[in-house]
Amino acid sequence: MAIINCPECGKEISDKAKICINCGYPINSDLDNIQPKPDNIELKQENVDPVLPNWTPQGSYEKSHPKSKKIIVTVIIFAMIAIITSVVIIIINENTLSFEEEQVYNVASIYKKDLKNPNSMELHGDAAFIIDKDFNYYTFFTVSGNNSYGTKAISVAMFKNSKYIGNYDNKGPDYDATKEEKAEYTLAESVLWQWALDGENLTKEKGYNKAVKVNCKKIANRFGCKYVEIE
Repeated sequence: MAIINCPECGKEISDKAKICINCGYPINSDLDNIQPKPDNIELKQENVDPVLPNWTPQGSYEKSHPKSKKIIVTVIIFAMIAIITSVVIIIINENTLSFEEEQVYNVASIYKKDLKNPNSMELHGDAAFIIDKDFNYYTFFTVSGNNSYGTKAISVAMFKNSKYIGNYDNKGPDYDATKEEKAEYTLAESVLWQWALDGENLTKEKGYNKAVKVNCKKIANRFGCKYVEIE
């Protein structure tokens, strides 16, 4: 066995080695170009390291494991796609209204148009959407806005089948309301009182097909108006 110098790093190695144990450079292909050292040179133990069976030369891991980088990049891409998808779903859900929310939004739009100052409208707390046994839709929501005197008034707006019945504010129907309008007001008022007592527990036995509490926050966001939380 002769001692030669690695053509890459210049350190001493055996001429029988397949690779340089110091830098990993392949030796066999360059043996013809390497000048062996005389055999009479005494070898120092600290300069001759045993070749470990599982040892990987420095700098050779990335070359021998090209798939590792691809796997990491793929995982990162899928993670980013999942995050973006989640954000998009959240945004869509925040801007998409349910059937009941759409009904409240529609009647609130009618109410807003009739305000002297539509931009002053504020929605408060939850609304009620109720379907009676005859499939009439009743919608009640608490709203405030500037009245004709310029002061802010708050009351419960009452609608039946998208028709404005009046505001429940303990004053009853308008003094010039017709007999039919007064009857509609009284009926809507009784439904509102039933909701106040039973809430979403209104059942068919009590003459109702559906009773749902609707949070007005998403509706206010759709309007671009202020939402006031009721504790």
